[in-house]
Amino acid sequence: MNKDDFILRFLDGRLSVDERHEFDEMMADPSFRQRVSFVRELSRSAKTTLSVEAEKRLDPFFTDRLMKTVNSQFAEKRVQEEFLTALLRWFSPMTAVSLIIIVLLVAGSLSGGKDLSRSVTESVFGLPAVTVANAYDLDYE
Repeated sequence: MNKDDFILRFLDGRLSVDERHEFDEMMADPSFRQRVSFVRELSRSAKTTLSVEAEKRLDPFFTDRLMKTVNSQFAEKRVQEEFLTALLRWFSPMTAVSLIIIVLLVAGSLSGGKDLSRSVTESVFGLPAVTVANAYDLDYE
């Protein structure tokens, strides 16, 4: 096992009893003690730095702010979808009626729009113009 891994396991408290005895024997060497001291300080400074950075990033109400951001983005998307759906619902009948009117006007103008005495139904569909007054006068026989 690498000495640095051995030291890190010691600092984490993951050495078995036999490994602990071996570690105590290795501590008799001054260079090893110096290495243990160096790794211990390095580990402490890394943990301190990481915890400070984590506190900066995860300050109070972090989860609340995160959820608010996520929900607002989904809410905007829902509003856009609802707007488009409502727009399509409103425009579909309007578009259909507009197209029918345009087709009737174009057909009326193509079928002889110069004769103003004839109605649109007469010129497009070939049906006589019928009003309530003359509906009773029609001869069906």
